Amino acid sequence: MTTASAYRLLGASPEDSDSTLKRKYRRCIRENHPDADPEHEEDARRRAQWINEAYALLSKERKKAGGSSASRKTSGPRTNSASAAQGCPDSAPRPFAAPRNPAAFCARTVYPRWDDYMDFAGAPARETVTGRFCWDPSLETFAMFAMSVHRQCLELLGQDYLERSPIYGQTAEQNDTIRLRLFHLLMQEFIRPWACLRKLADELPDVDADPALPDCYHLPAELAVRGSQLIHRALDKVSEGDELLPAVQGERIHIRTAGGIDLGHITFADDPLYYVALPLLADGGASCRVTVRRKIIRRDVLPYRADLRLDLCFYHPDMRAANRPARRNLEIASLLRQTTQAETE
Repeated sequence: MTTASAYRLLGASPEDSDSTLKRKYRRCIRENHPDADPEHEEDARRRAQWINEAYALLSKERKKAGGSSASRKTSGPRTNSASAAQGCPDSAPRPFAAPRNPAAFCARTVYPRWDDYMDFAGAPARETVTGRFCWDPSLETFAMFAMSVHRQCLELLGQDYLERSPIYGQTAEQNDTIRLRLFHLLMQEFIRPWACLRKLADELPDVDADPALPDCYHLPAELAVRGSQLIHRALDKVSEGDELLPAVQGERIHIRTAGGIDLGHITFADDPLYYVALPLLADGGASCRVTVRRKIIRRDVLPYRADLRLDLCFYHPDMRAANRPARRNLEIASLLRQTTQAETE
């Protein structure tokens, strides 16, 4: 194991202080400890061993450098999620320490480099790894993760799926809906919601951990309200500080008033938050309190519109269940069966 791969494994960088490095190490070892993932104990034990080796290597090298920040900068290149997408200078083979979901519908290919992803029809990429790997924000950027899952969608449907219209007797719009639905289902199978939320809280400035309650996180969201007169009358009664009710409808998170009126679906400024929040709400194990932080009403347009700034506070009483990827195998199989039946007809 090299210095660069050790930093990458811990989600750290040479510029981190010793205390920051230790905090990131403890977080990684806590999330990958065999006791925290008894269903995949063997994989968890192997990941924990790699994490311990990485921290021991970095600690030893930092002691040799005398704790000097300048010395540490020369010990290895700075690596973060953005540089990983463009490629890392460390070309030595290294283990991919992301947790797995053995129950996932299929495996996916992890692409550390953009060039590896673009080499679709050519020779096998140099540093790809294939398996039922869950997404780890410290090892893989969200953009590359989404591209990996999208490519798996095309492999399941056929690589020329988007080029054929109509496909299997359906319209192009219907087939695009099937592809997007499959993409959303596969994304949920490769995400451990709470583990990702913890790491995103360190990376995204708008995601905050609740200081009063451990393992409680605040996610910012927005809701643009446009609709019938009934919706706007209900909105007039909503004030800043009021609580609203979340509800999952398909692949969207809708917000309702206490009286049951649907105000529409919310959006997040950062795409990863959507795929973390959706399974937490869909599976019903997490509690979510939605609070209105700000209400902006524009009456200079007709029909007038309103924008709500919301705070979604997530808490899960069962950490083991919160870190379990969603199981969407039956839905994926049913979706693929629809395309097969349409083709035979």
